[in-house]
Amino acid sequence: MASITDRIKVNLGISHDELNDEIDARIATGRKELARIGVTEEMANSEDELVTDGLIDFVCMRMASDEKERALWERAWDITSTALKDTSAYYEESE
Repeated sequence: MASITDRIKVNLGISHDELNDEIDARIATGRKELARIGVTEEMANSEDELVTDGLIDFVCMRMASDEKERALWERAWDITSTALKDTSAYYEESE
């Protein structure tokens, strides 16, 4: 399977490696955002498919060059991040 960076590059239409560091930094930010909204750090840092999809949505939302495309990615991020924070397998309940 392709790496998350490669999957993001395909979604953004990027065919070079010049933005890899920026993409990797945005992935790290996305993982922190998942933790901020209540996803456990373990899950936020995992290779779980739903987490990966959320990270792709997050990075594409931030890096898409077109405003309409960014809006579509933002909607995808909203849906995926809501699913993650509302699914008990991804968060720890407060005691």
